[in-house]
Amino acid sequence: MNGAAEAQRAASGEAPPFSWLDAPVAFVDLETTGGNPAHHRVIEIGVVAATAGGLEYEWSSLVNPGMPIPYGVQCVTGITDDMVEHAPIFEDLAAQLAERFEGRLFVAHNARFDYGFLREEFRRSGIRFESRVACTVKLSRRVNPGLPRHNLDVLIAYLGLHITRRHRALPDAQALWQFWCDLRARSNREEIDKALERVTRVKQRKSTLRRVLDAPTVGGAVAAGDVLAAGRRLAAGRGLAVGDALAGSGAAAVGHAAAIGDTEIDDAAFGDAPAIGDAAINDAIDDAAVGASHGDSRPSLAPDAPAETYVVLDADDLSGLDAA
Repeated sequence: MNGAAEAQRAASGEAPPFSWLDAPVAFVDLETTGGNPAHHRVIEIGVVAATAGGLEYEWSSLVNPGMPIPYGVQCVTGITDDMVEHAPIFEDLAAQLAERFEGRLFVAHNARFDYGFLREEFRRSGIRFESRVACTVKLSRRVNPGLPRHNLDVLIAYLGLHITRRHRALPDAQALWQFWCDLRARSNREEIDKALERVTRVKQRKSTLRRVLDAPTVGGAVAAGDVLAAGRRLAAGRGLAVGDALAGSGAAAVGHAAAIGDTEIDDAAFGDAPAIGDAAINDAIDDAAVGASHGDSRPSLAPDAPAETYVVLDADDLSGLDAA
């Protein structure tokens, strides 16, 4: 909004319009053992909290994943098994984390990755976590259209952001906070607010139970309109919410597709998702596409559901399949 309009609004006593740039925000970054929320775990969490351009606090913690950290992840992050050996497990941090996120816009770079991992970790801890989410990859595409890519390294270089190191949770979250401050300082606030409104949404699953044996099939796989769309690739993103073991004759073993959580295909298709995440998505699609020939059965993500009969499908998650 320009200065004249602001002055006129102030003179009339009219309240300023709502802006996400002034809302309570939690800038979040995670480091994990891999790209699959059902099989991998968080090893570090960084949170920067702010409201109306004012920094409130910064917080970070290593997390004991309860599994070895792959060598490649140790090389990228510098986080070793010894460093997390005596760190708290996620369940010990879950309650205070939920309080930190309460009432705040959840902001992350490739947000589906971080948000999806946290939702899965909260679920294991017995907490249902939902938040309004903004992805700074998508936001950058709208407000920095001239950039060839929108990964965090490019944004840091383009905007001259100060960061002590990459691929550690708190420094990466601090970089997002600096990006936010840069947006607040720009003159085209109305355009930025509109862009934020477009990329900000409530992340909720709308799940429905469906009998697997009643679902239409194509070549032995659960088919059109549910998992596969007109022979195209599996809608891996959040398409399946219950486990990998689809029992019953002719049902496809969906491999790791259910485990991707909220790391959806569309971000990866633009090349902005982390390399680990991209690989996980591609592997999941490949696994699911040939799942009927695997003949293996993996543990269900929802053990209370009758595995031989039901699978949970997210009804609204097949939209945008062409973007994959």
